[in-house]
Amino acid sequence: MEAAGGKNVYGSYAIGIPLYPATSTAANASINAEQPSAPPLTQPTTRQRHLSATAIAAYMLMFLASALCVASVVLLVLLFVFTQSPKFGLTSVSVSKFNISSGSEITAEWEVGFLVRNPNPVWRHWFDHPVVSVYYRDQLVSELESFPQVKIPRKTTQSYMGKTVALGKRIEDREVAEAMARDWSEKGVVAFTIRLLETNYDYTNMKVTCGDVEVGFSRSKPQEGTMLLQQSNDSEAFTRCSTYVLYQNSISLF
Repeated sequence: MEAAGGKNVYGSYAIGIPLYPATSTAANASINAEQPSAPPLTQPTTRQRHLSATAIAAYMLMFLASALCVASVVLLVLLFVFTQSPKFGLTSVSVSKFNISSGSEITAEWEVGFLVRNPNPVWRHWFDHPVVSVYYRDQLVSELESFPQVKIPRKTTQSYMGKTVALGKRIEDREVAEAMARDWSEKGVVAFTIRLLETNYDYTNMKVTCGDVEVGFSRSKPQEGTMLLQQSNDSEAFTRCSTYVLYQNSISLF
């Protein structure tokens, strides 16, 4: 239904385009005016970039310092574990059928006892074919190649005994042979050096040296002798010997 001026009662022209009141347009304009405009995009300043780079570098340094501390602790623990070598102590030395001929040839049967202690809480140790050697001064007197395999679990102490049959060994240095003969016949005491050796370049090198081991011979039985000052406890046995072990493949966890 149209009214005067070509408008219908609903406020629209005859062609059907609606007319909104002026008040609605003004309200929308006021709302748009009240909303704040977005701040303009700005690039970070040189000082801000410098502070960000400094913070990143500080975090990196803290991380590296922490990693270094952890690695140092692990290294110290490993060094403590791996440097706990087995200890060898000499507990007994006895000799029978001992004789020195005029041709500087020595014949004797030896029996040598060792005490082996493994203080390592992680690794066990084994030595397949150690050889016991008996020296007078720098001259080899006898070798015990039948020494048993040393296989010592962790945190354990065990005893081992090696024996040899009576074999003749000629001493090339005649003066040394004569000096040993005098100690044996006149003093009744001969000081020997006992060594326990294992050399295997694929596995482990082990050297135990027990110096100035005095063996006493009685007047009634001059061919039989025993080590003087037998150790009364285990700790005294280890003070007589020095142990050197180069690890290759002689350790195991089990």
